[in-house]
Amino acid sequence: NTDATEILALESEKYNTFFVYMSTDYVFDGKVGMKKENDKTNPINFYGKSKLDGERVFKKITTPNVIVRTSTPFGLHSKKISFPIWVKKNLELEKEISVVINQYTSPSYVPNISKMIIEIMERKITGIIHLAGDIKISRYDFAIKIAEILNIDKKFLKPIKIEQMNWKAQRPKDSSLDVSKAKKLLKNKPETIEKSLQLYFSNTHLS
Repeated sequence: NTDATEILALESEKYNTFFVYMSTDYVFDGKVGMKKENDKTNPINFYGKSKLDGERVFKKITTPNVIVRTSTPFGLHSKKISFPIWVKKNLELEKEISVVINQYTSPSYVPNISKMIIEIMERKITGIIHLAGDIKISRYDFAIKIAEILNIDKKFLKPIKIEQMNWKAQRPKDSSLDVSKAKKLLKNKPETIEKSLQLYFSNTHLS
């Protein structure tokens, strides 16, 4: 995330190109959520640190650029199975799944994020901006929302604490993002989680 970013930054300076750098909510330590753009960063894992290093590269260059931080993205063409689809498939098979109840993010619908990024590029908005879902929600409550949108029985969802997870890398407990800047600045606004899930599951290949 750093070496390639430095090369791209130099190229953007060379050709005076407006650049969008995609960063993450993981640049924060997760002790307190609903982080704003100017809040202090303090990543707790390698991914977050490498993304923050990339941000620092773009803060140094002279050509116009924007740093976009997002959170828990889900979209249509990911090679990796998305969280909403994972929940949907398991609940339809009536398989019990454990979902973390005390880890909070701001799930982001990729087409919604894309529209906001296009607007930012067209208007040449610079600096740092948080583009994410307009919500702070636990992974468990996100799974509940998915079940409710799809009208699937929720009884197979089992709440579990982050301390019980056997993850190799440490993850922030609360990396939710404050999107008030985007809501104030952009015509295309961050969507609600309900609207995002409705749009997501309305795609024919997901039904």
